[in-house]
Amino acid sequence: MQQRIIVILLTTMGGILALIIGVVAFSALTDDQPQQPQQAAPSATEQQEDPVGMGGLPSPSMQPDQIRPIDYDPILNATYWLEDFPYQTESFLKNRNTEPKKDYLELYPFLNTIFAGSRFENAYYSPLPHENAVDNVKTTPRLTDEHPASCFSCKTPDYVVMEARDPVGTWSRGFHEVADQMTNTITCYDCHRNEPGRGIGGEGLDGGFTGSIRSHFSVWYEDTRGSTASCAQCHNEYYFDQQTWQVSLAPGPTDPEIIFAYYNALGLVDHVNPNTGTEQVKVQHPEYQHFAGSIHQQEGMTCVDCHMVRSTSDGQGGFLTNHTITSPSQSREIRDTACAPCHGGGDEAILQLISDTQASSRSRTLALGERLADFQIAFAAAQDADQLSESRIEVLRGLEREAVWFFDWVFSENGNGVHNYEGNHRWMQRAEEVLDQAEQLLSE
Repeated sequence: MQQRIIVILLTTMGGILALIIGVVAFSALTDDQPQQPQQAAPSATEQQEDPVGMGGLPSPSMQPDQIRPIDYDPILNATYWLEDFPYQTESFLKNRNTEPKKDYLELYPFLNTIFAGSRFENAYYSPLPHENAVDNVKTTPRLTDEHPASCFSCKTPDYVVMEARDPVGTWSRGFHEVADQMTNTITCYDCHRNEPGRGIGGEGLDGGFTGSIRSHFSVWYEDTRGSTASCAQCHNEYYFDQQTWQVSLAPGPTDPEIIFAYYNALGLVDHVNPNTGTEQVKVQHPEYQHFAGSIHQQEGMTCVDCHMVRSTSDGQGGFLTNHTITSPSQSREIRDTACAPCHGGGDEAILQLISDTQASSRSRTLALGERLADFQIAFAAAQDADQLSESRIEVLRGLEREAVWFFDWVFSENGNGVHNYEGNHRWMQRAEEVLDQAEQLLSE
């Protein structure tokens, strides 16, 4: 979790106010309850002159009355549904951690340079299953006493219920202040509330519910199909509103260009690299943004199609969904039902395609990371040797921030190119081009 600092950005064009972003100075959480900021709708002139394309889009921060009310108490966990939904429940309970987590800082030493000064230099591990969510966030070395309660937003439905009952009060509380109340890990409630159904169509069309229970996603993107929204509500890029500490999504939520421009307009800063002095933004885990607009989404697929087997008949004209989270590379049934209809060539060819896609993305990403770290080392050395003017340092820091953003947009996403192969390589090319400019300017 990263601390984000919002600075003043005020642009006046021809006497017309074009953009106003709230003024917030970073401070530790106190017992004082912050006031919810007022969000003024942009005028027609503001929409035309908006330099980052935000005009006319909804504010990413929510008013308290936009929090979806939740009246389901207590949260019913998986074992409650075992009798009525034995197949789904038993398969869900198989989501256990069977492999040791990987230490990215040891595997990829260049990350120690790229993310120097961030909380990620303290710990950066491979993802763990949903059942580990609460324990993992409570024990991570990245958390400090200054982090907000909203760090629990996607780790437990307990936070969702607490927020629904008292949005502003919940946002103002500290992480450790609410930790003892966060006991349920990711469970049936996160995707189905207490309204599971037979699974016809995978969208709750039988009267059940499948979708997002988290208002920061569902308020703005309620048209997203339920079997994607249930995953996308957490597997996305987000930031914390610094006046309220609520989880917020940037406008243009699937485009890293727009998100980066928006963060720049806000002056968002996660950390400052102590070696180069560059203010950085840390990407979270933008699986949804990678999937959105991909050929897979254009073909009508959802997250469930590739990550949950749906081939067992329920004997009533529908199907039973296996709730053990998997992937095409691990499941022959997924490859047969989700991959083969379009890719063809037999199962061996599909497996090879997956392997080649991931290897291509991974090798290019790692090479980019090495090159980016080398630039940062050279940039820091040049500053230490007093070889650069202040104006050149300022430009180089801007280029470094941008190159790190697009590198991280790919590195921190867990699909390794499978969610969106073309997008993955396009975003890496953007980082490489920015780095070309930075290296050239540094060498002059």
